Order: sequence, then structure tokens, then C-alpha cells
Amino acid sequence: MLTLTNKQARQFILLKHGLLGAHKFIGKQGALEFVRQAGCIQFDPVDSCGKNAELTLQSRVKNFTKQTLSELLYTDRSLVDFPDKNLSIFPTEDWPYFQRYRQAAKDGGRNFPELEELEKQAIEYIRINGAVSSDDLPMQGSIHWHSSIHWSGVWNGNTNAARAVLEQLYSTGVLIIHHKNGSRKYYDLADKYLPAQLLDSPDPLPDDFAHKKWRVLRRIGAVGLLWNRPSDAWLNIWDMKSPERIQIFKELLSEEKTADEENLEMEEKILSSCVKEGMLFEFFRNLDQSILRPYQLDDKTFVEYHTSPETLVTLYYSLDTGLGTVPDYKSEPLKNVYEGIFARAFTLFYGETLRYYFQTEDETGVHKTEEKILTMSQSNDQASSKYQLINQILCARKLEKDTEVKEKLAQYLRQEQYVNEMFVIEKEPER
Repeated sequence: MLTLTNKQARQFILLKHGLLGAHKFIGKQGALEFVRQAGCIQFDPVDSCGKNAELTLQSRVKNFTKQTLSELLYTDRSLVDFPDKNLSIFPTEDWPYFQRYRQAAKDGGRNFPELEELEKQAIEYIRINGAVSSDDLPMQGSIHWHSSIHWSGVWNGNTNAARAVLEQLYSTGVLIIHHKNGSRKYYDLADKYLPAQLLDSPDPLPDDFAHKKWRVLRRIGAVGLLWNRPSDAWLNIWDMKSPERIQIFKELLSEEKTADEENLEMEEKILSSCVKEGMLFEFFRNLDQSILRPYQLDDKTFVEYHTSPETLVTLYYSLDTGLGTVPDYKSEPLKNVYEGIFARAFTLFYGETLRYYFQTEDETGVHKTEEKILTMSQSNDQASSKYQLINQILCARKLEKDTEVKEKLAQYLRQEQYVNEMFVIEKEPER
């Protein structure tokens, strides 16, 4: 089990969402990839400085424009507008998973007897005339109606008839949004734009519990980290109470591919992105050595200082190899790795002691932190690298285990011999 501090968790979430370091989501394909990762993006028509979905993508996707989202929704049809966590945008390939929602809307529509005839009229008109808004549909008056799956219509009064029938057909999946003009929606028949195999595809999930489990896992993947407590993260997963949520978590943890395995894959992707950008953090020490080893980070000790990004930070350090010499401090200016995080990596062998402190300079003056001391006092019993073998040799020597020293030294020399024989640097021919 991986344990993270609050700060480390925040860094993890920022990395997952493409808000840390260089852009991981680029252009139209990047926008689609982010929505697939998030599962859905909540749609809010309010446009103060941009609509919610647009602002969400703009902050994460390089070269994103409003036109990018419009093309994905209404030209490519890679994304679709439909209720998920409130009104949302999600990948079109997820359409079959919301069959329960569309069926609930059909069942709810039977409570409004005026709808049936109006639906026939609307479908016929749209099939002949194409996409319409509620202003274009020639339907007068109002009826009592409200949606069964999202906040549309009037619960205690009447709704404009044209709007009611269009929203009902949209809720049942007969219509989809053709395009939007500002906040005004234009509807057209779904079978004109979505492939028949997708529209006719049965619900992939066998029952309500399996559906809820899929939704819970999807929401966890959307955020990156979620805890098993009441939260808006579980919004609109119908009739899921605390006991059922707990049961879902237990089942997810017991499945063949455990959450730990999925986290390990995710950690490796994030680590790879960070290393490429030269971003090394102290919390990397908490990651599994199997993903640290390819980047030669399993032998590293990190020191880290957090302050304002504009602050000048200098590291003063002295490395004591155990010979009892007087500390000789070296200084090194540190660069801002990310948002005021200044870090430096060291390779410490068994018995070595690192003494260090930071000096900062900002508008308030020059400040010095207290000295800290780190001593490498452990060795990994399961040696797999030269670094670990050296540490084992040093540890065994310290404990006067002469036989173990000889065995580990012989292992180290064999490993060196294998490397020298397998990897031969040939001299380039003279020209």
C-alpha cells in the first residue's frame, strides 16, 4: 500500500490532470484523451469568462480553443452531451453504459400522457426539416413535464411544450444535440450521427450493482484519488447508499487487477513524465523500487525546500563519508522545480552522513534554516544493483561479518565481469 502526505497527493493529482510541468495533453487529440481519462466533464451553460467545460480543457490542453471542443462534439462526434454527473460531456463510446438512464427517462415519460403524440409530431418534423431548437419547433402551449434523469422542466407547474418534448426525446436518446448557439441547444435525430452498432448496443453491465461499480471506478479514475466517504464525487449515481458504496470498494480491491496494480501503472507514467521534465521530488522515495530503478532513482536521497517560486534558494551541504573529517560545506543554488518546490538528489552509501541547510533570499532579506542531518544506516537485503551490493558490503564490514563481506564482494565482481563482457565499447575506425 502506498502512503502519501497531503502535499504529495496534491502533486499526484496535478500531474494526472496535466497541471504540473509540460503539457501532457496537446491539441484536439489531447482534449479527447483528457475527457477519456476524466470520464466526463460537467457542462454548465453559464459563460462569465468561458463555459465550465471550455475552461477545464483550456487549463489542461495545449493549443485548445472553443472550436476544438465544438469539433469533437458536433463534427467528429467523438464526444457527446448527455447527463452523467449532472449535464456532462463524455466519450461517445460510453453511450451504451447509460442505457439505464435512457430507459429511466422513457419510464418517467409515461407519467405525462400528453407527451406521446407530441413526440411523434416532433420526430416527423425533425426528420423532414433537420435540427431545431425549441423556438423553431412549431408547437404551441405548455404541458406538465419534467425530466426523470436531470434538472429540466418544471416539477410543480407547466413547461413550454416544444422544450418539453425536445428535452424528453433527448433524455431517451432519440435526439442528440446537433450544435449549440450560445446556450441555445439545437436537436437532431441520433441515428443520423451515431453508428447503428453503437445505438443498438445492449447495456454492457448485467445489473444495477455492476453499473454502480463501474461508475465508482470511473469517478476515482477521473479525480485520481478519492476516499470512501460521502462526497459530491458520487453525485448522480442513483440510490447508492454508504453500505453499498463500501461493498463496491471491497469488490474493486479484490478483483484480479487490484487498485495497487493500477496505481503502479499510473505512478510509472507520471514518474516518466516528471523525469523527462527534470522534475524530481522527495515523495518519489515512497514509490515502488521497481519503477524507480529504470530511472536510477532507487539509490537517491532527496532534500527539498518549499517557499515562494520567486525566492532565491541556496543549498549548503557537507557529506561525511565516516572518516571523522571536519564538515566542509559546499553551496549550490537550487532551481524552482515546480511552484516553489526546490529539490536536490544525493546518492548516499551506507554509513555516510549528509548535513545540510538552506539559505533563502527574498524581499524580507536573507534567512537561514536549521541544519538537518541524514545518515544512511540501512541496506537492502535483496540486492539487485551495484549500489545495493556496495551498501551490503559496507554494512557487513561494519558488523564484522567477514564471510558475508567476501560473498557480497565476489557477487559484485561477478556482476562487473558480466557487464564488461556483455557491453564492449569498440574503438571507432580511423578515418
